[in-house]
Amino acid sequence: MNQETDAMVVMGVDLTEALVTPRVLAMIITLPLLSVAAMIAGILGGLLVSWASLDISPVFFVERLRQTVDLQHFWLGLIKTPVMAIIIALTGCRQGMAVRGDVEVLGRNVTTAVVQALFAIILLDAAFALVFMKLDL
Repeated sequence: MNQETDAMVVMGVDLTEALVTPRVLAMIITLPLLSVAAMIAGILGGLLVSWASLDISPVFFVERLRQTVDLQHFWLGLIKTPVMAIIIALTGCRQGMAVRGDVEVLGRNVTTAVVQALFAIILLDAAFALVFMKLDL
């Protein structure tokens, strides 16, 4: 713990309730919104590139998109986001609570949190893929 968290413990504040829970809840709310925004941006980007580079009309692009991409893929992508949000938030909180000392330690812990979260996301995404394949989704 660092000085701030030591002071909170002395005051009787529950660190999980005061520091971790709000961050986890914020990630659970914002990551699905970010995912939807990224999906929309990707589709619009594909539309613009296909229109500008390949001379494919936006109407044709949207028609083919609706024919080839099932809406189920959208929902399967959104199912994963709360789990990923929890992993990202908990990894960041764990490494943040472990910061002691100076900015160098903070930088090291930030790097560690990013690497750990990315590794966990890759593993979880593979597990989701296996589950979805087994369920034939």
